[in-house]
Amino acid sequence: MAPVDRTWPKHCAINDDTELPTIPRTSLQRILKELGFEYTKRNRNSALTERGDIVVWRQKYILDIRRYRNEGRTIYFLDETWVNAGETCNKVWMDETIKSHRDAFLEGLSTGPKNPTGKGKRLIVVHIGSAEGFVEGGLLCFESKKNTADYHDEMNGDTFYDWFCGILPKLKNNSVIVMDNASYHSVKLDPIPTMAWKKDKIVQWLRSKGCNIETPMVKHLMMDKVREIQHLHDKYDRRRSFEIE
Repeated sequence: MAPVDRTWPKHCAINDDTELPTIPRTSLQRILKELGFEYTKRNRNSALTERGDIVVWRQKYILDIRRYRNEGRTIYFLDETWVNAGETCNKVWMDETIKSHRDAFLEGLSTGPKNPTGKGKRLIVVHIGSAEGFVEGGLLCFESKKNTADYHDEMNGDTFYDWFCGILPKLKNNSVIVMDNASYHSVKLDPIPTMAWKKDKIVQWLRSKGCNIETPMVKHLMMDKVREIQHLHDKYDRRRSFEIE
């Protein structure tokens, strides 16, 4: 029996997509091989591995923190989170001696707090602190407007920048600030396209950099061109660079 070509359904799906160019099946196979894919038997003995760059990143962080502590420098940690106005605990302590509304009335008590009807409004909370506690006057709390699942949608570079500028004078000299790599913590002058971008936005970005783009072109080829020149444009806003003396 001849082997079954599993590339055929994928080839049909590509040619049925009006946004993708029509290519022969053999060309698709050649492209997959050039991208490093190999048509082979599936192996069930798989294991979860950790990316090497993450391992190096974590090791460098541990070494740096250890060095800063040996130098006696104050280390501040900052982060953002959210809280719903209707946030409640699943379990509470109840007075079992109160059996009815009348008992509660006679004792001047209540029958217990009522559960909120919904989550209510969402608050975005930003704060910074060290081993000595939270920095006085460092709390930023504001009401969410978007109410999306990801609270990061509420934060932006301008909001974080204004809050951070007000925080710096409250910190000790020669201190260290630890923060994650959220996009608004380090604003880029010109964001670099990613695969999440729409094709027309990537084309617009490439053409603004002087690249001659002929459409139609698959997104992966566009991203190849982006990677070729991104080192020339991957720059951060120096106005948002800080140094604590």
